[in-house]
Amino acid sequence: MYKVLILDSSKLAFEALESHLDSELFLLQRADSPADLLEFVKVSVPDCIILNVLSSSYDPFLICGTLKGERLTQHIPILYLTSEPDPSLASKLLSSGAYDCLPYDSSLDFLTAKILSMIALKKDYEELQQLRRYQGLGESLAIFSHDLNNPLSIALGNIHWLSRHVTDQGQSLRLGRISEALDRIAKLIIKTRSLRENIEKA
Repeated sequence: MYKVLILDSSKLAFEALESHLDSELFLLQRADSPADLLEFVKVSVPDCIILNVLSSSYDPFLICGTLKGERLTQHIPILYLTSEPDPSLASKLLSSGAYDCLPYDSSLDFLTAKILSMIALKKDYEELQQLRRYQGLGESLAIFSHDLNNPLSIALGNIHWLSRHVTDQGQSLRLGRISEALDRIAKLIIKTRSLRENIEKA
């Protein structure tokens, strides 16, 4: 179920959408003020936001600018509903960061399709961000394993040389424990490389 947050102080847009949109597909929540809307998104980030510009109690350009300026909400698509198509208003709304601007009396099928396309856009963005995080992790793992492997190889080489020349039993036991510890580190490096390869394939 997709979460749709509607800013509508007059309840007009909310009641209309609530009565027509598929309740099994969308979970509608209403904010009656910009401050209320910001509190909503802090608690639960919606899949999209609808602003009803029929309401005169807030500045839609300011609201959109605020949402797009916050890290938590900048990727949430915003749809404006207007009382009548005004190219000048629509241009300003889109310039402020809105995904689209639709007449208030748009058909239900078209509005539903538009909301779903907005949500799909958000999902694509989130997947892209996740992929970038994975790529960054893979690069970090590659650097980590490379930087650790060089001194480890030197340490193992010296331990093996010492084990062939040390005759004291106590020292030999200590060298054996050190060698076992270094072998475990080597296995961890191998696992790190395997994890990096899996990340790169994802």
